[in-house]
Amino acid sequence: LGPPKRDYYVRSPIRQKIQYFKRFIENHRRHIACVIVVYGITAGVALERCYYYSLQATSTGMPETSVVGVVVSRGSAAAISFLFPYMLLTVCRNLITMCRETFLNRYIPFDSAIDLHRSMAVTAIVLTVAHSLGHVINIYIFSISDLNILACLFPKVLTNNGSHWCAASVHFGIHLRFCHSLFPPHQFPRFLDHS
Repeated sequence: LGPPKRDYYVRSPIRQKIQYFKRFIENHRRHIACVIVVYGITAGVALERCYYYSLQATSTGMPETSVVGVVVSRGSAAAISFLFPYMLLTVCRNLITMCRETFLNRYIPFDSAIDLHRSMAVTAIVLTVAHSLGHVINIYIFSISDLNILACLFPKVLTNNGSHWCAASVHFGIHLRFCHSLFPPHQFPRFLDHS
């Protein structure tokens, strides 16, 4: 039969990069599969909420006034609500130790749970910023919209005469003035009695 074939050193830089990529895929195939599953579900949940609030929720009247803000905030909120519990599961040491002893260890890299936790945390932070920006867009659109449109959206909450807005502004102004931590307690002893 003869001697076994020998692997020769690849000298081409392009072939070296291809060989490096192949070895990386071979060594990290379980990690890649888990990341694809987690981020696939995250994207699916977010896109489903975006689709629902952009196309199917037209009867509520909300997409007509603030399409972008509602879609961004609801889609990112759904993705965040999926990521946060599973992010906690990746740092449960007792659960990981128990699962490491089962057949799941062949398919899921439990030793790299912290790396998955970190990548999910970064994704959750980015989605949280996107969610906050969605709310900022909503507030901006609601602030420039006509009051009659908002009265149709929130018929039991918002009245057209402005009395609720005035009362809420006075309440929050008093609260901010007397309860904020920048004001020393000795100036307002009746409002800031922390003893």
